[in-house]
Amino acid sequence: MNSSFRLTFICLMDGDLVMNPEHVGVGYLLAVLRREGYECNVLELSRNNHEYILDRIEEFNPGFIGFSLMSVNKKHAAEFGRKIKARFKNTHICAGGPIATYGADKLLNSESGDYIDSAVIGEGEETIVHLVRALEKRMPLKGIHGVCYRDSEGIHVNPRRGPVHDLDSLPFPDRDQFENAGGNLEYIRISTSRGCTSRCTFCSAPNVTNRYSKGMKVWRGRSSENIVKEIKYLVDKFNFNTFDFVDSTYEDPGHIGKKRIKEIAEGILENDLRIYYNCCMQAMNWKNEDKELLKLLAKSGLEKVLVGIESGSDAGLKHWDKRSDTEDNRRVIRLLREQNIYVAFGFIMFHPHSTLIELRENTQFLRENLGHNLRRFGTRLEIYPGTVIEGVLRQEGLLHSSYEDTLDCLAYDYVNDDIKTFANAFASMFGEEYEKDLVINQEPPVFQFETFDIVIHTYLSRLLRFYGEDSNALEVLEEFKSYVKEVYEELTEFNFQLMNTGLDLLEKGTFTKEYFVNQGSYINKLYKEKMDSIQRKQMITSRKLMKMGFDVSIINSKKHDKKIGVKG
Repeated sequence: MNSSFRLTFICLMDGDLVMNPEHVGVGYLLAVLRREGYECNVLELSRNNHEYILDRIEEFNPGFIGFSLMSVNKKHAAEFGRKIKARFKNTHICAGGPIATYGADKLLNSESGDYIDSAVIGEGEETIVHLVRALEKRMPLKGIHGVCYRDSEGIHVNPRRGPVHDLDSLPFPDRDQFENAGGNLEYIRISTSRGCTSRCTFCSAPNVTNRYSKGMKVWRGRSSENIVKEIKYLVDKFNFNTFDFVDSTYEDPGHIGKKRIKEIAEGILENDLRIYYNCCMQAMNWKNEDKELLKLLAKSGLEKVLVGIESGSDAGLKHWDKRSDTEDNRRVIRLLREQNIYVAFGFIMFHPHSTLIELRENTQFLRENLGHNLRRFGTRLEIYPGTVIEGVLRQEGLLHSSYEDTLDCLAYDYVNDDIKTFANAFASMFGEEYEKDLVINQEPPVFQFETFDIVIHTYLSRLLRFYGEDSNALEVLEEFKSYVKEVYEELTEFNFQLMNTGLDLLEKGTFTKEYFVNQGSYINKLYKEKMDSIQRKQMITSRKLMKMGFDVSIINSKKHDKKIGVKG
């Protein structure tokens, strides 16, 4: 079927999408819609290209415009959505994503959702086809499962639709954003599974069980054969070698999940797919006896893992219903670093129930792990619709009454007002917008450092993959590695003292916002100087290696080349 009804998807360049805009969820929707004969396109919205995007919408003339919404981009989406409504009054605007899935009726009732005509709840591949067919034929939306919609009588929530159980049955997602960028992205995103078996109180994912009927699987994984097939397809089509696996937990669910990812790693190696990839893991799943599996994953190209650490305090971990404890967290960090895998982690330093004791335990934990990254010392809890913590804070009277209208993820009070002052003061070092809304329009050096840290680790780990067996190269690389370690230790101690001194003032009752505000400029200057010094040392290291005859440039290539690909 070929249809004249067109669809445009808007991807907002906010949050982590600034670094890598590819939205794999939208890619799946494009694939299923095109399979049904619909013409679609994707437009990337930044804060300074509104008029350009409006002109592109007018040229394409879609009957449907879709947004994928998160807390960080909902205000920006509303600002632009209202412009669409003013200029294209008959175009249907639909929202999807986490906010829509876990609070569609709240979204459409909120001031941030006044421009939205409908929302897709849950996985959208089947729902969006039924929705678009109804819109094309001007049929009512009442009978379409998985849709919340607005009409003259108000807002209606239709029965929910079950999840896709056989993920292998879905087409591979289309890669419009990757192609539109000329292949010049940090990585291609791949989803190998959906759902999560953990039930962290701050996370929306566990609450998907409340959206589906009993007996339906929450976690579902694609087969290892299907995943390797997609990787091979992307390597062959785009000649690209760097991937980000976007699963909530790559090794879910436990023993079965480890068997699956082992098969994926073996498939990558058997097909000679010399790639690099990132993933997410849970600490409690990894024990000392898993060293061989982690070694295999590293050999297959795993070079970065995000772990949901969340707290350096066992009391804090219990507060979030984490299945891991601090011993698990320390162990997984050690095991991954033994394989030279970069460890990033989620962390919640401040939340409504924070205590001084927990803040000190968190501070000490960060001093021992990733303490050179100042951002981790200041992370604040973000409240998402449908989470357990949202209900708890509402019941305790800590959630602002405005939350229903704004869905502001920071709209809560603290049990201890002084800790709230402390948390917001820390955030104020990076601007008023960041303190209030977590919005960063121009990254300060402290934020740039987070990416810089990964880049430096990638530089070292990839060169060690290629040349680590050569004693001369190894000596040069170890010298650089030692220099970076020394700089990081200086930053770690600075960050610890900055935080610890502030906590001492808090305990004495003499802390004021100016403590952090007055140091903001110096801190950003310090981070810029440290990055510059490491880059200078990196250039010297590269020149030494090149004089020895080693090709340093190969580590920067995202091209898949059998001669220069990943070496175990």
